[in-house]
Amino acid sequence: MKRLGRSARTPAGAATPGFEEARLARTIAAVMFLAGAVTVMLVLAAPDVDPSDHTGFRVIAALAVLGAAVIWLGRLEGLAAIVVYGIGLVSAAVYVAKPISGTPSFYLWPLLFGAYFVGRRWVLAMLALAWTAFGIALALRPDVEMRAILFMDTVITISVAVAVVVFLRERVSELVGHLRHSAITDPLTGLVNRRGFEEALERELARAARTGAPVALVVFDLDHFKQLNDTHGHAAGDRALVAFAKLLRRSARRGDVLARIGGEEFAAILYDADANAALAFAERVVERQRAGDREAPLTVSAGVAAATPPLPSRDQLFEAADRALYAAKRAGRARVRLGEIARTAVLTDTG
Repeated sequence: MKRLGRSARTPAGAATPGFEEARLARTIAAVMFLAGAVTVMLVLAAPDVDPSDHTGFRVIAALAVLGAAVIWLGRLEGLAAIVVYGIGLVSAAVYVAKPISGTPSFYLWPLLFGAYFVGRRWVLAMLALAWTAFGIALALRPDVEMRAILFMDTVITISVAVAVVVFLRERVSELVGHLRHSAITDPLTGLVNRRGFEEALERELARAARTGAPVALVVFDLDHFKQLNDTHGHAAGDRALVAFAKLLRRSARRGDVLARIGGEEFAAILYDADANAALAFAERVVERQRAGDREAPLTVSAGVAAATPPLPSRDQLFEAADRALYAAKRAGRARVRLGEIARTAVLTDTG
């Protein structure tokens, strides 16, 4: 009878939680199915149990144990399938319950579980399935009086509970998303900050390792930025940073990760881009920055590092790009250098 529960969530309208969410959901579902089976058997074993035939309940308990085992082993694909299985067991319990008493309230467990783990469309579909199954189970029981009142009470109570869970889940998700975005975003430029950059670089390297695609990193540094601040003030420096961030956005592809990783230092992670593509991007940015018409014009230097599988670590890739950047600085600024990823970086002048 009683199964399933609640925990992590999926974005509204979605039905595909992340790996950790799915694993947690399966664990909770398996435990609740098993707990439900144990509860049923304990009730049947009580000394004053209803003397009528309880074969149906024993079958339901056995199916709940089977469901727990299948879920635990990962053989039941999709969280929606888990909820549908739970609705089926509750419907069977409603049909065999004598007296029916509070058995319909057990629909809460699979539906609240679904409301927390899957998206709105699936929740609506599961509600429709639950009420259809409940109505059929009642219709097949000639001994049940006041069917309409029982049906409406159950529908209203459980529908409101599910709606509240969905609402709270979505509000919490929005708050968490906002906090997450704030934690990895530079407030001045709107680009990813250093923390977000490190996470993104790790993620893109992992993706490249899976797909075999190349990945490139370009590190930029605004030349003589301290002099600009000292001469024109920090407001002018902030305007220069914002202007360069806009230039990066105009120059990058959709999907490239752009970050401000230090005071006047920026970075771009270019997925599926080899050394030539990364150099072309960096040189385009350098030339556009040089051609910019501003009150206090600044040039920019860039260091490039590109890799194909077997891929280097995040730190190795960044160090190669950073060494190339400082080579560009030493060579006179406003230019690009390519760094090779090795114990000792080999620098090649592209200018």
